[in-house]
Amino acid sequence: MLVDTLAQAQNLTQQERAVATYVLKHPGFLESHTARELADMAHVSAATVTRLCQKIGMESFGKFKVEFVAEWKASNGNIYASLSKPLIEPAELGSDEHGLTETTARFYNRIVLELTRRIDTDQVTEVCRLVAQRGAVDLYGTGINLGPCEAAAFKFQTLGVRAQALTAPNIQALMRGGAPDGFVSVLTSHTGENRATLETAQVLKANGSTVVAITPDRSSSLGSMADCCIRTFRTASVDRLSLLAFPISLGFIFDLMYATLLSSEIENMFPKTAREFYAR
Repeated sequence: MLVDTLAQAQNLTQQERAVATYVLKHPGFLESHTARELADMAHVSAATVTRLCQKIGMESFGKFKVEFVAEWKASNGNIYASLSKPLIEPAELGSDEHGLTETTARFYNRIVLELTRRIDTDQVTEVCRLVAQRGAVDLYGTGINLGPCEAAAFKFQTLGVRAQALTAPNIQALMRGGAPDGFVSVLTSHTGENRATLETAQVLKANGSTVVAITPDRSSSLGSMADCCIRTFRTASVDRLSLLAFPISLGFIFDLMYATLLSSEIENMFPKTAREFYAR
């Protein structure tokens, strides 16, 4: 998302950062204003606005405006940001003692909704087909991503899939792995640029593994390197809510994979009469 790109952009000048900050705080401003008007609000020159657009990969302000406004409207007027604010600043909730609980629940639901707008179900289906076909999957995660990987590995094991959660490749096991099509490796990264994860991907590909990336950006280093990429949702890390958003997104994708594998397993295990019974 462009909001993430703006929030996490590196090597910006103080003036360019001022423009990015204004846009993030007033996402609806761009829809009806020009580059000159944006520059005036951020107290910089119009040339600064143009340079910022180029630094984040947009060839012009016009292209940036069109794509940013489209994303903002797709998020129902940036409702995600409106839910984020009271979580960052609880005072926004007023005196309602249940407000934070209800807002957090809505925040969870919003993450899933944002994710479903991005996820490519064909990619998920293809990954599940490979996992079912080969009967084995390794789930790689570091830091906060390891927990969802461990939970998913347990769920996949209940379906008869040889699954394990790892933080780094087991070189000896890889060398004993046999045929290159014998295993599927799923790598998770909320940036797609984690050095350790990229090194893991390189080792796995060199040893014949099918590498699946779960990351927000298909054009990231990890997404580009992988044989298949499932795009997930990530909020800007500056508000610290990525610590909630990415694991929730990751858990949802793994649960979607589990449900896909389970439905296939039921199809194979039960006779038609039983399937009809469970479908009632």
